[in-house]
Amino acid sequence: MTGPQGKRAREKWEARRQASKDSEPRPDATGAVLLAGWETFFATLNVRLERGLEWRGGKAKLTFAPAFWAPDWEKVIDVRPRLAPGTSREEAQRWQLEWVRAAGGYVQYQVRSALLIAGEPWPGRYHVTPILPADNPAARAPASAAPMLHRETAFGVAPGSGRLWLVFGESSEAIAAALEQAVRAGQPTRAPLLPLDLPWQVIGGQMQFPFSGEDPRIADARIGIFFSIGGLTEAEVAAEDTPLTRAFLAARSRMRELGHEMDVGSGA
Repeated sequence: MTGPQGKRAREKWEARRQASKDSEPRPDATGAVLLAGWETFFATLNVRLERGLEWRGGKAKLTFAPAFWAPDWEKVIDVRPRLAPGTSREEAQRWQLEWVRAAGGYVQYQVRSALLIAGEPWPGRYHVTPILPADNPAARAPASAAPMLHRETAFGVAPGSGRLWLVFGESSEAIAAALEQAVRAGQPTRAPLLPLDLPWQVIGGQMQFPFSGEDPRIADARIGIFFSIGGLTEAEVAAEDTPLTRAFLAARSRMRELGHEMDVGSGA
C-alpha cells in the first residue's frame, strides 16, 4: 500500500548525509531550476500547469504571485527553497507566517485552495502545506483561511485509479495503519489523505470535499496508494516503477540538465 517505512527511510537518509564528504547538506535549487523541477514533476503526472497568476486584494492589501495555477484542480501551487540548516525557530516561524499570510488572503477571497511546497522534488526533500478556504467572512482574511500544518507530508499516487493524493502524518507506518482501519470500517475515520483533483473547504471546522459514490479515500486505499514519508533512495526509486517514481526521476533529470548538483540519493 505504501512506499518504504518512514522511520527506516529517515534513518537511511541521515546515514547517507553523515557518510557524505560534505559536512553540510547541499542547498535546495532556487529560481528557474526549482520551478522547472516541479513543473516537470507535475507534467509527468499529467497535471496541467500555467504560470503568470498574480493576485492583489483584501483589506490588508496583500499580494500573492504563486509559481503555478493548476486549472484542472482549481488550486494554486507555490514553491520555495527550504530554509537553510541552522535557521532559528523564530526566523522559521516568521518565514512561514509571511508565506501563509499572503496565500491565505488569496484562498479566502478567491475560495480556492493553495499548496505551499518548500523544497525540491527529489524524494524526501520537500514539505507541503495545504491552505483551505473556510466558511468565514473573506474580510477576515488571511486569518480566516485554514492552513493544515503537519510534520510529515508527501505526494502519493493510487496506481489503480491514477488519482493523486496529498498524504500527511507522522510516519508511513501510522498512515498505513489509518488507511487499513478505514478500509475495514468502510469509512474514512480521519484517513490522512486529501485528493488533489477535488475542491477542498473547511466548514464548521471540518475539512470537506465533495464526491459522488464511494469515498475515494476508501476506494483507493483498498487497492493501494504509493507514497513515501521520509524519502527514497535512488535504488528504491529505480526499483519501484510507479507514476510517482517516474515523476521523481524526470524532475531529477531536468534539474541536472539545468546544472543543479544532485548529490543526495545515490546510495543503496
